[in-house]
Amino acid sequence: VIWNYQNEWASFVFQWKHGTGADRGSWIDNLVFYIVNQLGVVLPWAFVAMIIASVNTGRYSIKPGSYTLTLVRVGFWFPLLFFGFTNLLAKGHASWPAMAYLPGSILLGVAMCHWLGLNQPGNAPATQRYRFRVSLVAILVVFSMVLASVVRFPLWVQATGIGPLPNGHASNGMGWEQVVAPMSTLQKQQDLRLGSHGCRAIALPGFDNYGYPYYLTAAEIGLELRDADVITAAAGSRLTQFDFWRARESADLPPLCLAITGPSRRPDLPDTILNELGQWQRANIVNVRTPDGTIRSFGWYKLALP
Repeated sequence: VIWNYQNEWASFVFQWKHGTGADRGSWIDNLVFYIVNQLGVVLPWAFVAMIIASVNTGRYSIKPGSYTLTLVRVGFWFPLLFFGFTNLLAKGHASWPAMAYLPGSILLGVAMCHWLGLNQPGNAPATQRYRFRVSLVAILVVFSMVLASVVRFPLWVQATGIGPLPNGHASNGMGWEQVVAPMSTLQKQQDLRLGSHGCRAIALPGFDNYGYPYYLTAAEIGLELRDADVITAAAGSRLTQFDFWRARESADLPPLCLAITGPSRRPDLPDTILNELGQWQRANIVNVRTPDGTIRSFGWYKLALP
């Protein structure tokens, strides 16, 4: 909140515009769409149980009205209500309020301990009711894990051939070691040294055809190389954290020498890219095959003319 106050409420303004600028429809349809999506994100029984837990947890607290309980409850309800309100105006993505389910899981854990009698002194009574409740929880946990694995993770396509729903987000987290691999070759060919003591790479917009933006490509590369100074992201139409970092960059930072663009559906990325940073010559194309059957193409470029 303090950071947002110091930066013109950037997160809230962005999410408000982001949430109200999508497909429009009647507010009733949008509300039903939102609720059904949230039931699918954490599975229906978990979603309902979290809501019940958030209402009842106050009765389980050792210190009623404690700051910790209030903080966790706010962390659960604020994202759900904020994006629920924006969804009255326009349909949004199911993942937008997903951060609510971290504190929601804490509330659910407290409620389950109380429900099973585990918050009582000594061991929980081995009654028939207790055994039934433990068995019910175990069955739901196992069923949830199997259901989530079959539906959400495309690796099941290769393992079983069943062909579950393709999941772009799961695929987006794979293959980055292949994308980064050419960097070592390019460094040797160009006598470059990437990182805080050499030069840097930059992610360029223009070919994020998969809905996977270029600034996330920059973040993945920085994570893969374990070096935050090795890459940055160019300014684009969408405000990102890279814009704030770039505004605070000092003049003595390492110069740019490599650029990456993608992912693209087409492997024939342009031979050259000309922008305000200079002229970039294509040096390498990386084609990554993902478990859901798609191919993502990334292009590495070296700076030819500054």
